Amino acid sequence: FPEGHRAVFLAAQCLQEIREVGSIPEIQMQARDMLIALADFRFPYLYESWDPEARETIRIRIRAITELARVWREKEEVLSWLKKRAEDEGSWASRYAALRELGRGWRTDREVLAILKAHVVKDSSPPVRQVAVQELARGWSDDPETLPYLTEVALLDEAPVVIRTVVDEVARVWQDAPETMPWLVERASAG
Repeated sequence: FPEGHRAVFLAAQCLQEIREVGSIPEIQMQARDMLIALADFRFPYLYESWDPEARETIRIRIRAITELARVWREKEEVLSWLKKRAEDEGSWASRYAALRELGRGWRTDREVLAILKAHVVKDSSPPVRQVAVQELARGWSDDPETLPYLTEVALLDEAPVVIRTVVDEVARVWQDAPETMPWLVERASAG
């Protein structure tokens, strides 16, 4: 897929626009299979994590997972695939994209809530914990356990990006909650 990934992404976007996508099942399957392959994309040579190829690899993987989730959102196998990708120890980018799409597309699935909560506290990657915080706050703000859970995370997490994200989300999502302002003042005075 040296430059072919752009064509695959375009095909996925076109499939999303087609009303009678069932009339072209073989094209739909080809596009889906190519997106699944792109979710594991690597350049066929060695490069370091700071090289432009590493950034491009991350970008391609995230985009492939995003397109797959958006185009085939109603497919149960995509939900299962995303849940597996959320546990991909080999790629923080795969976990990031899978969690983001699970949070955005499957808010009624209680297992998704549990997966997000687990990643908020256990994932080794700060960007993955950050996206789990964002999706938890945005998708489950009406759950009475979410606000106390996230405020506890702000006290326990050591990554500044995660703490800042919790503070931002609490201030944005629960701006009218009576406990928000005192908590924000306390966080500001704590450093």
